[in-house]
Amino acid sequence: MTHPPNNVPLQLSSFIGREHELAELRLLLSNTRLLTLTGAGGSGKTRLALQLADEIVRAGGYTGGVVWVELADVADGELVSQAVAASLAVREQFGRAILDTLVHELRASGKVLLILDNCEHLLPACVSLAAALLRGCPDLTILTTSREPLRIDGEVVWQVPPLSVPVNRFDSAAGSITGRELGQYEGVQLFVARATSTLPTFCLSDDNALPIARLCQRLDGLPLAIELAAARVRLLSVTEIAARLDRALALLTRGSAVAPPRHQTLRAAIDWSYSLLSIAEQTLFHRLSVFAGGFSLGAAESTCAGGPLASEAILDTLADLVDKSLVVLVAHPGGPVTSARYRLLEIIRQYAGEKLEASGEGDVIRERHLAWYLALAERAVSELKGPDCARWLRLLDDEHDNMRAALRWSQTNHRVEEGLRLAAALHWYWERRGYFTEGRAWLNAALQQVDMADQDEGIRHARASALLGAATLAFGQGDGAAAVPYAQESVSLFRTLSDAPGLTLALLRLGFASGPMSEHGRAALAEAFATGETSDDKWVRAITRYVVGQGAYFRGDYAAARPSLETALRLMREVGDRLMLPRVLATLGGLDLAVGDYAQARAGLEEALTLVRETADPRAIALVASGLGDVARCQGDYARAAEAYNESLALYRRLRNDADIPALLHNLGYVALGQGDVEGARALFAESLRAQRDRSNEAGVAEGLAGLGAVAEAWGQLERAARLFGATEALRETARPVIWPAERFEWERHVAALQNQLDAVRFKRAWETGRAMPVEEAVTHALRREVLQPEVAVVENTMQPQAPRTTSTDKEHYGGLTSREREVAALIAQGKSNRAIAEQLVIAERTAERHVANILSKLGFNSRLQIAAWAVEKGLARAE
Repeated sequence: MTHPPNNVPLQLSSFIGREHELAELRLLLSNTRLLTLTGAGGSGKTRLALQLADEIVRAGGYTGGVVWVELADVADGELVSQAVAASLAVREQFGRAILDTLVHELRASGKVLLILDNCEHLLPACVSLAAALLRGCPDLTILTTSREPLRIDGEVVWQVPPLSVPVNRFDSAAGSITGRELGQYEGVQLFVARATSTLPTFCLSDDNALPIARLCQRLDGLPLAIELAAARVRLLSVTEIAARLDRALALLTRGSAVAPPRHQTLRAAIDWSYSLLSIAEQTLFHRLSVFAGGFSLGAAESTCAGGPLASEAILDTLADLVDKSLVVLVAHPGGPVTSARYRLLEIIRQYAGEKLEASGEGDVIRERHLAWYLALAERAVSELKGPDCARWLRLLDDEHDNMRAALRWSQTNHRVEEGLRLAAALHWYWERRGYFTEGRAWLNAALQQVDMADQDEGIRHARASALLGAATLAFGQGDGAAAVPYAQESVSLFRTLSDAPGLTLALLRLGFASGPMSEHGRAALAEAFATGETSDDKWVRAITRYVVGQGAYFRGDYAAARPSLETALRLMREVGDRLMLPRVLATLGGLDLAVGDYAQARAGLEEALTLVRETADPRAIALVASGLGDVARCQGDYARAAEAYNESLALYRRLRNDADIPALLHNLGYVALGQGDVEGARALFAESLRAQRDRSNEAGVAEGLAGLGAVAEAWGQLERAARLFGATEALRETARPVIWPAERFEWERHVAALQNQLDAVRFKRAWETGRAMPVEEAVTHALRREVLQPEVAVVENTMQPQAPRTTSTDKEHYGGLTSREREVAALIAQGKSNRAIAEQLVIAERTAERHVANILSKLGFNSRLQIAAWAVEKGLARAE
């Protein structure tokens, strides 16, 4: 043989994606003599090697040729050398070992690439052959595909990655993705290509994009699984295929008739790997199926040891399963328990789960799984209150799917106490991560399993804690009506159990759910303060001080709020709490804003924002960002206020927090008004007012009436503005006398601006008319669009001191101009443009233009020069 043949098999289907992988493999082949592609069955090892070989043949990179050796059908290790010889067209020589003949021929052939496909079932023979050939043939390079490495010195092992699939979760009907967005993913490209081959009319569209995204994600980007799923489009819609993936092994069959048998069904592909495992490996493989979304070594050791598998053998056996591509090692630096995590691909997990059930030990292993995750969740409750909370939140993120699996099993197998305890412990995590709807569903399901006649103390304590969690999550979603009965029952149970810390927390929740300004709310908070102050737990004392101080702040009792909140801040810093600390800082920021200390308010809120971004607590981020928006708005920094409010609004919408969304829309209305966008402000105030009316939130309705009153004032509809302000005042007297600091700021400046423009008699008459309006009439009046064009837009400068109130004598002397219009006239006399006027007065340029137009109209002038001369004459500006 002078030159070995290029016998790379031709492929009948298109190759999808993998451009980056092919480039990396070409580079690796140029720098190593033994490269092994590993991966699970169906991951595309052979197909990738074929494409790489084809490109190498076309490029002519190996002068001695590229030789493909298929070993899948070779059953005996002694026949491996014969298979290589057959591919090289090398004949045995009498009296000479076949291996010596191969070495001789390959050494004489120059630069050769030898590809050994499917080595895993012949590993010892492949190791011996490869080692001998590499030692004897200096110009030889070997590429192998195998479900586990050869483990030869100099071997480079390259794990074949899955095809790219959408990284976001598409668990709910609210999820959305377009066909154009989806088409960039390799897994989707493969599905569409194979589906089109099966059904030529098939195409990717916006209508089927979401189920295709879910399908490819559930199949972990595994090429064989995706191809088998695509083959089903002849009989099923994509939505139907995706819905059946919980039984994927039964669904994904009927592959290509010309494919090897092990690639015609997923079960056959995994059977091939499973048959090569030892008893210990098979046992661990079965038991690992109880984990959802990944697991740590500690979890595996606690859950899976026993029988033929000693605890100390778990690590090495797990390593063997990783090497055999049945378990995936997931890099995860920085975790508080372990630096690495492992997982089974979903299809492989289903297969292993079948084997676990067949073994008869499924319930035993799942009970251990529940015990491990219950202990982890209960430990996390205390860790989340300390300085390591960010890492524990990330750990719980990783383990959330396992927690769900444990909850599901506890509820289907009537492990009532364990299920209640687990759901109760997780409510702290769910509240921080904003999983309100899911958390409430788990807690309600656990609570419904309790037999009310059951007097077992453990169950009663678990129920009390679960009720506290349900109240917390309901309140977090703004559902106070549901939170109150949960909190009341929790208080009652904790009393009978003589659990002072639990009683304190339940009372605090009841106080706020009932309303900190109501009689019941104040009584609950007072009792909570009395019990919490005597606690040995510093964190309980801190949270008590915080909630009681927050209640005083909400009632407008700032003198009582500040010392309580400052004590809470000190205690939170001492215990190292980084979750509740930002909330304390945010409330103190509101106090500072109320007294006009903008610098201190901003400093505290910015510290809080840094902390909440570290812990990625969406509800806390929304709360703190909204507070920073208030400070920026009161300082006239509308761009920064808009940015902060919009971030908060987006988070509340993601959390489906219907209680706080209207308030953010209302705040953005004042930002639009400050920026001169009066029509935009009207739309925002109106949307907020409608939502508050629908929720029967009288305090929110009052704010909406005030906002639309400010719009009326800006459009020059002065008596309408006075009526709306009067209606606001009357409603606040019954709804909530306390006005939030930023809202009070807006109220005072807009009422003052109106009084500067409307004479006292008309002002009082319109105000009293508004006060006498029934609420529904006032809302209807506020939402009605006026057909008249505005006379003038008055958007006062929040940065400037309020101008002196204009008297009737002033108006006569200055031609009816308001104090703000006189300021504008003086600046015109100084030669300033509208933009310069706007910058100096910190108002929108559009607002400055309206002031100028109004001055021209009132004075009967038609030029800025006339205004300048008039301003000098009236002593408003000196002549230049």
